[in-house]
Amino acid sequence: MTPRRTIAAIDEAILPYPPADVRRIIGDLAHYGQWWGPPYRFETLDDRQGAVGTSVRMSNGSFLLWTATITEADPERVLLALDKGAWKGEARWSVSECQEGTRLIFRIDVDPHPVWLRLLSRWIDFKRRHSLQMFKIFKLLRDDMDARHARQSQQTSTSASQLSDAVQ
Repeated sequence: MTPRRTIAAIDEAILPYPPADVRRIIGDLAHYGQWWGPPYRFETLDDRQGAVGTSVRMSNGSFLLWTATITEADPERVLLALDKGAWKGEARWSVSECQEGTRLIFRIDVDPHPVWLRLLSRWIDFKRRHSLQMFKIFKLLRDDMDARHARQSQQTSTSASQLSDAVQ
């Protein structure tokens, strides 16, 4: 039986984009720093373009450091092992199609590793803090996807205009 984790949280968002587009971004662990936002920082340790083995060192301030490594990846999910630092356990992204576009779910099951963080977890509701932070991260992801979509639309429009000019 799997032991109960100190932080076991499930957070979700609905994004107005196809699941494949969302999956491509959440699977690109080495580039989370482009959209994840402060206070998180990322250092790529092994970039395998979102494949198993892609690894980053994450930090949330000066004292909370850990490593995230993709352990499984398929079109509908990305599993991460969290270790070598503040948190030990796993996280999972899942994408599925819904009427509005994509339902994105992030599930985390971790324990604090250093003694001081374990003691702190008796007084601080890390699950609640995590979910509040994920709300912000989902918004940042949507903002990033909106900007990407706008750039793609502009490029498509410019290309179509140039093609039309060339035909005339």
